Amino acid sequence: MFKFSASPAKVIFIIALVFLGMQAFSGEQGLLRWREYKIKADALENNKEILVAKRKSLENKIARLRAGAADADFVEDLALNRLDMADPKDVVIKTDN
Repeated sequence: MFKFSASPAKVIFIIALVFLGMQAFSGEQGLLRWREYKIKADALENNKEILVAKRKSLENKIARLRAGAADADFVEDLALNRLDMADPKDVVIKTDN
């Protein structure tokens, strides 16, 4: 018959090796976690690009609305579209949305 005789040091070493192997694969800093971090990093990078573009757009609008150099066409467009104002010569038809 097969007789298994190992010293306690070998058993502890094997258990430690198995534990460290499991941690390397599925631990808090393991390979699976690294993949999740990579996916989150890519999503955050995409979100950052969207926010940077939005910020540039808002900075452009702010520059066009500054008191000293307000763009008259831009201000008129804002008044017509966002504040529901109309030119006296325009015919306005309101619809319920």
